[in-house]
Amino acid sequence: MPVGYSVLRASRVSAARSALNMMKYSTKAETPSSKMKKLKEIPAELYPLFFTLGCGILAAAVALSRKLLYDPAVRVARSNEK
Repeated sequence: MPVGYSVLRASRVSAARSALNMMKYSTKAETPSSKMKKLKEIPAELYPLFFTLGCGILAAAVALSRKLLYDPAVRVARSNEK
């Protein structure tokens, strides 16, 4: 057997084991307190990033909706002109 074969086989076995472990743990129902514990695992340095991304997505949604609703050059429905 080639040397790389045993390394490849070992990595496949470990990947299969980790997939089985994920399936075992992902089927459990999560309580609200366990979800709050997971929120504590998020580093505090990422909170400003999440806030900034949320503000950007909200601003983009507002700009798009204003453009679609109030710009007369944008046609949303078909016109009968030929």
